[in-house]
Amino acid sequence: MPELVEVEKFRLLLLRLCSKEGVIVSKSSNKKQNHCPQNENEEESSSPPSSLLSSSLLSSSPTGDFSPLSIECPSPTPPKNFPTEAEIKILQQYHVKDVERKGKLLRLIMMLTATTSNSGEADKSTCIDPLPPMKYVYFHMGMTGRISTPDYVPSLESLSGNDTFPPPHTHLIIKVGKVKVAFSDPRRFGAVSIDSNGPLDSQWNTFATDALDPDSSLALDGLIGHRKGVKALLLDQRAIVSGVGNWIADELCYQARIHPDQAYLTNDEVKLLKFHLDNILKIGIDAKENNFPKDWIFHRRWSKNSKTQMKDRDGNTVLFIQSGGRSSAIVPSLQKNQKRKRKKPESDNSNDDVKNMNTSATTNTKSIPKKEKALVKKRTRTSSEKQQNKNSKKEVPPLRIPTRRSKRLTK
Repeated sequence: MPELVEVEKFRLLLLRLCSKEGVIVSKSSNKKQNHCPQNENEEESSSPPSSLLSSSLLSSSPTGDFSPLSIECPSPTPPKNFPTEAEIKILQQYHVKDVERKGKLLRLIMMLTATTSNSGEADKSTCIDPLPPMKYVYFHMGMTGRISTPDYVPSLESLSGNDTFPPPHTHLIIKVGKVKVAFSDPRRFGAVSIDSNGPLDSQWNTFATDALDPDSSLALDGLIGHRKGVKALLLDQRAIVSGVGNWIADELCYQARIHPDQAYLTNDEVKLLKFHLDNILKIGIDAKENNFPKDWIFHRRWSKNSKTQMKDRDGNTVLFIQSGGRSSAIVPSLQKNQKRKRKKPESDNSNDDVKNMNTSATTNTKSIPKKEKALVKKRTRTSSEKQQNKNSKKEVPPLRIPTRRSKRLTK
């Protein structure tokens, strides 16, 4: 399944569909900046930073024109969640203004263009009501989804060595001028949604802070002292941060030397996680395909069914366990699960005074003997309780069943 590293590369590819009113990626952070040149002669600095892209992706810059949007759906069997022909026809009256990502979800911000058809006249037959000025197009990659262009086709394990464009199982091709971007998904677990109240929109709104967001450092503080295992929390896209998947979580725990099931993390351990997560994401986005550093456990985790014993670069044994409901690669000699208990927060003097006041009443009762306690309980009984006790003590006479002899005597 594509994770944050791959999906961020897909976002950078989709940026090529943006016009002059689109956005560029800031070099200082992952935030996007609006960019609209004032003059035609003004140079556009709309190329994504080289620190976030390999050489094959450096051409992924906004087109800078207002060419009409063209959409093709070549696949006869698209995914289950896919726009209808009517929605596709309406969408061609918009242009791409921005491309956003949250976790593993992508979102195109579509703005209604002044010229709504190729002929320059508005296509009034597509809908009766006026079109909204803005629409959202959501992309979910599922297990095997990917975004590709003619000069960059991401590799896929199930289709290794096939770099043709459009790739096999392509369901959507978006064209703006000379730019082409394709969405393909062999297993069809992905989704394309054009709505503001659908399932993908609700996921977007419920996802936690993105792992590349500057605020993610504060969000990761939620791991401190949590009773759940660290990997289970990282995989939950709504718990701490969004975008961290299985292999990123394994790599993060390995580099921080923390067991994936470790609970009640300390402040120092969370600081380590923050440092390594930022490093892993930056290196992963900048790397070409899966050309990650050789000392990463990423290269060993795909050999789970190998007959030979896997070892990391330093010769330590790599084992596979279940953590957070997923298969996890760990090095037991480096990642040890320490049994910890939740530490009680240190109380202030003011809290101590309150506790002393609350416990004063209980300490007085402890010093009273048992016999006197029983007498106190008897005295405090209400009249209604006494009446209930009297009623319960009254004996009900048993029913007398007449026998044959008693019947004869009565006759």
